[in-house]
Amino acid sequence: MKGRTGLGLAPWLVLLLLLPASGLTRPEGAGDRVLVADGLGPVRVGMTVEQAERALGARLRPRSVQEPSGCWITQRADGQDPGVAYMVVYNQIRRIDLHAHNKHVPGVRSATGIGIGSTEQSAYRAYGARLSVAPHKYTGADGGHYLTVDTPGGHSGLVFETFGGRVTQVRAGLRPELDYIEGCS
Repeated sequence: MKGRTGLGLAPWLVLLLLLPASGLTRPEGAGDRVLVADGLGPVRVGMTVEQAERALGARLRPRSVQEPSGCWITQRADGQDPGVAYMVVYNQIRRIDLHAHNKHVPGVRSATGIGIGSTEQSAYRAYGARLSVAPHKYTGADGGHYLTVDTPGGHSGLVFETFGGRVTQVRAGLRPELDYIEGCS
């Protein structure tokens, strides 16, 4: 039994099991309520609107007028998940947002369990040194923050907006849209 632990597992496997999950990718067996850098449920960042509609089994309807940049915000036309918005740029899903003011996104969390209502401290524990912190544009550092965790290479990630020490909005997707603060800008 050389090279094995008392558990009957190879030492490298034990170490692998002890490493924290990245929190940016969908864990095996995760349901449709897990928001990760590349999507939510069956909708993947990079899909066309038509692909996203097929994946959802529902049409998407505009929440905003398409801007000259080709960007617009949409949501499900069937009324399900009104707190979930999809940012579309030139017919491609580029970002997915969860909004606290609607409070209609029950159970949607990141792969590490962070979602609307979570504390900043829980986000720090979940993501550790991978989490970057910046003052909120409208409230300043005393009121809120942008807590960002990037995928390797920094082309996509998750942003948790906070106010009063709690997560109020979450967004996932690709850059540069991930960093937009006011809709398509």
